[in-house]
Amino acid sequence: MSSVGYNSNWTTTGFRAAIPLTEETTVSHIAVFNGLQYGRLSDARRAQRLSLHNNSGGPVRRLPKRLALYSLMIGLSACASSGGGSATARSSPDQITRAEIASSSATNAYELISRLRPNWLRTPATATVGGGVIRTQAILVYLDRQRLEDVNALRTISVTGIDSAQWIDAGRAPTVLPDVPTSPIAGAIVLRTH
Repeated sequence: MSSVGYNSNWTTTGFRAAIPLTEETTVSHIAVFNGLQYGRLSDARRAQRLSLHNNSGGPVRRLPKRLALYSLMIGLSACASSGGGSATARSSPDQITRAEIASSSATNAYELISRLRPNWLRTPATATVGGGVIRTQAILVYLDRQRLEDVNALRTISVTGIDSAQWIDAGRAPTVLPDVPTSPIAGAIVLRTH
């Protein structure tokens, strides 16, 4: 049975509170009254064990240690699982690794690039106009830092000798590659052999 009345076990800072007196009165009733410092004996023990009160008497909500520990374990396992990858996973959009080449069924460099990184072979839709002549942007091809004719040269290079391939954008190409023309380029495909 419950009744509402004066409870001498409940005190606040400056006045006594009237609360329902039931067997189900819990720690949550402590938070109802601002500044409440003590509750029924069982509630006070529960509040002390859960650290629901700070030194100034106001309620403080802290995570139990187990919940914090579980959260930490889940967070660490999520970080650990996202770190690695399989050997066949793409390393980056600007690089084709030895593992990707080995797992590919391509026979020449053009097939390899068209299957794994087809964007490398697409010239941008924009072109430049110089002296009334429209010029499309070229894609340069390098084999071991030696410049080849054009993209069609990729068809003559077997994948068995390729160690890696890399895309270098037009802005960076003149600073890292030799023999870059002054005409507009889209970028460069750089092949490295064993």
